[in-house]
Order: sequence, then C-alpha cells, then structure tokens
Amino acid sequence: MLGTLPNRNPQVHTHVRVQTPYSSACPASGMPLAGSWIAVLYWPAACILGLDSVAIHLPTYASEAIDVETVAQLLKRDCALALGVPVIVEAHYLLRDGVELDVTCS
Repeated sequence: MLGTLPNRNPQVHTHVRVQTPYSSACPASGMPLAGSWIAVLYWPAACILGLDSVAIHLPTYASEAIDVETVAQLLKRDCALALGVPVIVEAHYLLRDGVELDVTCS
C-alpha cells in the first residue's frame, strides 16, 4: 500500500512530481540498468504521497509485472487509487545495448 499524508493546503493549486531510481528490478536480467527512473505526477486534493512511498512500493510488482511497461501501468493504477486523483507516470529505462525506453501512462 502506498503511504499518503494529508494535504495541509488543498486550496493551493499544486503540481507534484515524485521521481525515484528504478533499476535491477528483474532478478534474471538485471533490467532496467542503473540510471533508469520512474516518476509520478499529480495535482493533489485531500492527500499527498509520502516521499519514499513510491520507492518502497515498487518491489511489490516483482511477481506481477513481466515487463517495464507493466510496472509503469501498475504504479499509475495504484497511485490513482491511493490519492483519489488522476495520475501520470513517466519512466525512463536504460536497457542492454544502449537501448532506451520511455513510457508515459496517463
């Protein structure tokens, strides 16, 4: 479960972007490589995400997600449910052989 905190000033229009490193998630391939990241963007209402909540939550997808695109999709779903607002998830993955993959879920 993603940790949230009360938004102390919900009347103030605020844009939040939480970004965390995301690498070596797959025990078989070690993908994505160091330097990869995933970010959650949202406009809070009643609550905000705890700062380390996303990083702590990402390992819960280890048995459910079979690819990095699915990780972004699942994180978008879970953050939207926890916050009760629309969420955008952006990810930048570094893969083998210089391949880079950008994913946006909105």
